[in-house]
Amino acid sequence: MLSAKAGSGALFSANLSFPVNLAGLALSPLHPLPNRRMLLSVTDRSRLSKPTDLVQGTLDLLILKTIALEPMHGWAIAQRIRQMSGDVLQVGQGALYPSLHKLEQNGWISSEWAISENNRRAKYYTLTKAGRKALAHEAAQWERLSAAISLVVRTV
Repeated sequence: MLSAKAGSGALFSANLSFPVNLAGLALSPLHPLPNRRMLLSVTDRSRLSKPTDLVQGTLDLLILKTIALEPMHGWAIAQRIRQMSGDVLQVGQGALYPSLHKLEQNGWISSEWAISENNRRAKYYTLTKAGRKALAHEAAQWERLSAAISLVVRTV
């Protein structure tokens, strides 16, 4: 079991096995064509292990970081994550909207209905002050966790 410091309020805790499933953000380190980009789905679980808190926490962190840049509706959030990851991560609706709902319940984001760029009614999500604080904390926790994992992976 890999987890963040107890009592830290961190989102990250998981049993890790390969391919590593980061809440549908499945990253397989042993892809057979290393020079070829592979689009990874956060909802296709046919080859993935069962999602864990690590997966949900990772998606939450990506969402918080994405809407920290500007308020966005759900589809735009998914597209921005895909774009910012160099077309590697694809967030499906089945993972995105439950995460948005949870973040809103936690008070980390707020939402309001508005007209989108293509004249449709859409729910726009905005980071709250508590969300900015949570983002800073969770980003630091992620950096610490990913650095620790890298140390283990790089050990010869």
